Amino acid sequence: MGRALVLGMLAVGCTPVAAPASAEPVEPTEQLTDLPNAPQAPTDPTEEPEAAPLEIGWSPIPARPSPDAVRKNKAALAKHRDGDYEASLVGFEAARKASPDYHWARYNAACADSRLGNTRTAAKAMAELLLEDLPTFRPRLLEDDDLQALRESEEGKALLARLPTIMRAYTQALERGAPAMIYTEHPEATGRGDRTEQKMPYSDLRLGVYDHVTHRMVPMVPEVARAYSGVLDVHSKRAIVAYGRLHMKDMWEIQPHKAKVTLFSLEELGKPLLEGKSVSPRGEVYYGFEAWVGPQDTMFATLHSVGYAWSIDYLHLTGSGRKKIGWTGEVGGGPKPKPPTQIPYDAPSVQVVDIAKAFYRRPTEALVKRRSVRHHDIEGKLSLEPGHHKDLEVIASPDPMIIAVVSNAIRFTMDGGEEWEAHNRPRHVVDIVDLHEQKVTRLTKAKGYGHVVWAPDGTLFIDAPTGVTRYAPKSTEPVDDVLEGVRFGTPPLPEVGGV
Repeated sequence: MGRALVLGMLAVGCTPVAAPASAEPVEPTEQLTDLPNAPQAPTDPTEEPEAAPLEIGWSPIPARPSPDAVRKNKAALAKHRDGDYEASLVGFEAARKASPDYHWARYNAACADSRLGNTRTAAKAMAELLLEDLPTFRPRLLEDDDLQALRESEEGKALLARLPTIMRAYTQALERGAPAMIYTEHPEATGRGDRTEQKMPYSDLRLGVYDHVTHRMVPMVPEVARAYSGVLDVHSKRAIVAYGRLHMKDMWEIQPHKAKVTLFSLEELGKPLLEGKSVSPRGEVYYGFEAWVGPQDTMFATLHSVGYAWSIDYLHLTGSGRKKIGWTGEVGGGPKPKPPTQIPYDAPSVQVVDIAKAFYRRPTEALVKRRSVRHHDIEGKLSLEPGHHKDLEVIASPDPMIIAVVSNAIRFTMDGGEEWEAHNRPRHVVDIVDLHEQKVTRLTKAKGYGHVVWAPDGTLFIDAPTGVTRYAPKSTEPVDDVLEGVRFGTPPLPEVGGV
């Protein structure tokens, strides 16, 4: 039953599993019509049935398991590992009854059923899990020793044969969905604890895409323990997940602790390609990083550190470690800064500097400077309304001539002339600039940090502390219909009030 993932996942499965290997599905000898979303056999053998779209992912978002369900699952795991599969199945079923959405209890029950020869029941449970969360459970179906009997059964062969169809549904969702995330909020952690080590107000972050047409959230990377940020790079078919621990330091700064970054394949969902273990070397003082997908399954990163003074090191991450490829910043009377040229600044990236967030960049030739927008294909310039911060972001839509201009600002004051203090009054401003019509439209100016994400069809999502708002393509009318629990940025942090 599931290994604790190569990334340090909680021990919730039964049998250790090797890294997922690609396997050719075996043709089934019979069709299972009672599996979820399975097509029904045609009444006329000369006619092919029209396959209904597979319902993948979640709607609604699964509830967090209760402490009682977690305890029952853990106790059943101990029995399972001792070989008492009948007793473990009873325990897993009790955990499922306590929390029906608890996917690890459901998976563990399938493993116990497989061990007991109940392969039809195990196949049905695994089919449901694959439709909901293919990145997490596909590797386990292929490799878990507990499911060996299932794989060798007629029901298991039928399920393996369905994997390419389910995979195609996930690929289609990736092409039409907007990058999104879910997480478990812990509002009680905000503002508590020692000032130098605040607790993060969220956990259990999962990356995926949100399909606003079907109102479903589809996961695209497996569960990763202590994940706090990440980004999908649809163009490169890769995803980055940042995980470890984040400590709040010195009012508004975040200091990552034991931070790692893993590169996942979006072509073989669930497969880790590269783990950047050296993003935060032990003993080195630093304040954050930013990471991008590189060519041939590599990653680039910047490491914001304090050596002689504030500086930024540019790194090339590979399977063997990291290589410094440039630097910039203030380092006293040292050599001239040397920023590199090979980092893909126009690609999506994960940033953990003062805040933890993901940037979904697309190339655009629009240039924003001093509250005006210029482009070589238009005469003159377009003026933005007042309210933007100087460190604004330009986020291009699928049409590079339509951009969102986003500002997030925090106001600071001096405390006794010695220390800066942040007023808990952050604000965000979002303008849409249509260079085709040479028009600027103010969408929102409100309290709290705002995250902006585009869907491939031009739908815009604005995520703010008050919730998520959707704007249809070329519309300025907000719509409040996003599936509850789906977010497009991380929640507010202690002290600052937003990220």
